[in-house]
Amino acid sequence: EHRIQVKVRRAGLTVRSRKGYTSASDEVSDAAPVTREEQLGRALFSPFHAGGIGLHLTPLYSASAPDAANRRQPLLRVALAVDGDSLQFKDTAEGKKEAVLDVVVATYDSENRKITSQDKRYTVDATSAQVAAFKTGSLDYELDVPIPSAGAYQVRAAVRDDASGKLGSA
Repeated sequence: EHRIQVKVRRAGLTVRSRKGYTSASDEVSDAAPVTREEQLGRALFSPFHAGGIGLHLTPLYSASAPDAANRRQPLLRVALAVDGDSLQFKDTAEGKKEAVLDVVVATYDSENRKITSQDKRYTVDATSAQVAAFKTGSLDYELDVPIPSAGAYQVRAAVRDDASGKLGSA
């Protein structure tokens, strides 16, 4: 059993926490993840930043457009900024540059139960000038993630560059 005690130094402050904690398995595996899914899964659940690709995640609470009954579905608008300098672009037969990215975004409730998950593969076609712009900036990605109700959620994301195998997580 793990016990944690938190004390605050100023009056009027409140400490909030959830019951339990998340940790890695006690089993040590020497095997590196082999498949794309295993690599993304490990990056998604790592308590540390999966190095290689810089990734910044910004979740914003929002709501969908009203439906026929004028009800709005709560959702999280998730913005990801992928460090463009981390990506490896390959030459295509058409004379352009191409990068293939795997993006996984998942939400968890306060009891660490998975609520939603989206796993997509994107191909980014760019000119040499656009690649040069990516190298000094970021590749921005935004998606809306429906959630069942307002409340506390964890949002996790992982990105994998198919050409280099590099990962990033937030």
